[in-house]
Amino acid sequence: MEAFRCLVHLFITVAVLRGCGNAGDVSNTVEDDGTAASTAQPTDTGQSTESSDDFGSSSEEGSTETSGTETTGTETTGTPTESTGGDSWRRICDGSQVLRMALVLTGGGLLETELFREVGFNYLYVRGDCRYWALDQVGRPPWQDTRTGVLTLEQEEALSRSLLYDRWPELEGKYPAGGYYDAGFLMAYDGKHAIWCRCDTEITGPAELSDGTFTTNVESWWEELWTQGDPIDGGALRVILTKIERATPVDTCAQPAWPFAWDPDEIAVPQESSSGEWGQSARIDDPVRVDEFRMLRTTYRDGDVPMECNPLLQVGMLSFQHEDPTIAYTLVMRDSVPLEDDRGLIQIPKPPERMP
Repeated sequence: MEAFRCLVHLFITVAVLRGCGNAGDVSNTVEDDGTAASTAQPTDTGQSTESSDDFGSSSEEGSTETSGTETTGTETTGTPTESTGGDSWRRICDGSQVLRMALVLTGGGLLETELFREVGFNYLYVRGDCRYWALDQVGRPPWQDTRTGVLTLEQEEALSRSLLYDRWPELEGKYPAGGYYDAGFLMAYDGKHAIWCRCDTEITGPAELSDGTFTTNVESWWEELWTQGDPIDGGALRVILTKIERATPVDTCAQPAWPFAWDPDEIAVPQESSSGEWGQSARIDDPVRVDEFRMLRTTYRDGDVPMECNPLLQVGMLSFQHEDPTIAYTLVMRDSVPLEDDRGLIQIPKPPERMP
């Protein structure tokens, strides 16, 4: 459950959050009522870096009329199959191409960039055809690859049962936090019903979400499906390259020259507009540039770059020097998930407030 309590040392920048403060630490507080962040509407430009207690609104792809079916272990086509549980369970995979399950670790306090929080620090997204995308990177080196795979029927059933998927419609709601107001929180979504909670023993809510079992099972699925999945082959990237003007010239191996032949200003954004809102990334889908960025990521994440020359492992981003010594760039990147919209977001609606 540690991932839900504190995202410190995750990977973003000097401090991912301002701490894992308690309820009495006002400076470290994220308002549980969402007042520190704007509630995103379909036309919003983004969200506050102070808190991401709101995570977008329903979209055409992410919100649908149906949200899974009860079954005794039948294929989408209706062909009977064996069910290990012996009783009914709710299907995740209905054969569609839309989102049917999301398990997303987000929230927290002040960040230097919203690139990672906007789709989740850890996540599992499952489409109706059982294709999934998973990321499990808390506690690992930064900028891990998103991995993808296809659930087996046995995995689908185990996933549905262990996470009480059949009960999500009745558990839908945004539940009050415990004492860790700037910690991350979990969002569960089935395409129609959303659950937002800390989902640990600190929660004020139903026993099914507060005894720690739900959280433990979510973390286990993140790890299992990410570990068994394959890196996205040739998929697009989401990149934020921030241009810092009037920067103090730096002569250090941690800020080398821009490594690519093309002009970084093609995708660079001004410093004042790069960190405050969601959906500010550039989509990189040119195969040559994708390969360049992936190789750069692998070199700094997994290579033998000395620590003193590796800002990725120190502060969660890379830094490069322009030919003009008063201009520098900072770079963050992540894999693009096919379920994203044009702004790189996967919309999950804010559920109604639920009180105990």
